[in-house]
Amino acid sequence: MGVTVEVEYCGIGAVGRKSSFEVTVNDVEIFSKLTVGKFPSIPEVVEAVKAASNNEEVKPVTGTESCIIL
Repeated sequence: MGVTVEVEYCGIGAVGRKSSFEVTVNDVEIFSKLTVGKFPSIPEVVEAVKAASNNEEVKPVTGTESCIIL
């Protein structure tokens, strides 16, 4: 089975959803910046995608990271 990963971020999502960064794996939302207020831990997102590719349960990402724009 293939893995579907969708990332909605400000500029491509629904109108009026500024600051969004929503991550969905196989139709399961694993992270919502709109809910948490921070960006997800990228290593945790990668692990969730790996789990999905191994037909394992997709679990929510709970870790966060700072966003530094240089």
